[in-house]
Amino acid sequence: MAIVINGSGTVTGLAVGGLPDDSVDAGSLANSINSEITANTAKTGITSSQATAITAALPKAGGSVTGDVNFGDNVKAKFGDANDLNIYHNGTHSIIQDSGSGDLKIWSSKVEIQSPDAGENIAIFNDDGAVELYHNNAKKIETTATGVTVTGAIAGATNLGKITKVTMAYNSSSRSAFSYNRDLFARNNEMVGHKVGFAFVKASASTDIMVVFSMQVAAMRDCYQCATYSGTNYSSTFFKRFAFAGSTSIGDNNANQGMTITGTAIYTAAELDSTGTKQFYWAMGRLNDGNNSSYILNPNASDYSNFGGATTSTITVYEGDFT
Repeated sequence: MAIVINGSGTVTGLAVGGLPDDSVDAGSLANSINSEITANTAKTGITSSQATAITAALPKAGGSVTGDVNFGDNVKAKFGDANDLNIYHNGTHSIIQDSGSGDLKIWSSKVEIQSPDAGENIAIFNDDGAVELYHNNAKKIETTATGVTVTGAIAGATNLGKITKVTMAYNSSSRSAFSYNRDLFARNNEMVGHKVGFAFVKASASTDIMVVFSMQVAAMRDCYQCATYSGTNYSSTFFKRFAFAGSTSIGDNNANQGMTITGTAIYTAAELDSTGTKQFYWAMGRLNDGNNSSYILNPNASDYSNFGGATTSTITVYEGDFT
């Protein structure tokens, strides 16, 4: 048998199952060729197993793979017109290489990275939820809607000790303005200025509390101290006062230059030796001298553009062993 395709496209010498004239297309031609190869292995010299492999070949237009695809070491599965994404094993490591334009993105409602036997978690990423990091299948870090929960100690030069609970007590991205009116706070300490109140629920009587604040301030009047304290507005307990450096003058700032004030205060277990809700205050002002004292917190772009636009102030409360 001879299959002839001449210059004009005429096909002769091939039975195509009784198809009408002019109805032979590429698909039917390929199927007929495969049938002829299978039926005439003796004439073509192709073995039965080879014919089966040819017949089962995946068309270029696509199809279903029902068996394994094996890639040897350094044999790459390449994707993209410019081989932008390569997946392969180099004999030592398994590699996903993205060298094209754009980002390598993983789209999923939940991504889990686990050990090779799927027996231990390494990291879990939840859509609209927590990101969890594990050490030897034990969760050590988990993000929350208000911050992060750390299990165990944070090692390093700035060791925070063993943290058992973290709460974002105050988080404001909008302007909080206070008028220049006299406001006594911590009256038993004779302080005048303004304050931000926040509460924290202490879980254990034997743990310490650490308050870390970062406050954005634009305009202020004769303020030279900030403080945190527990208790009530008028009767403070465990007053933690922070005096600014003598070279820092923040007398009557007109917002030409804003300030970020940061600090840390630790309340020991001996000071707060019970569980339950604890009321705290962060305040800025000065000792009461009969005059007004105030500041403007968290300016926004419309009223204090010189500050640099909208700002964010935060107070984070940690519970754990810090002493």
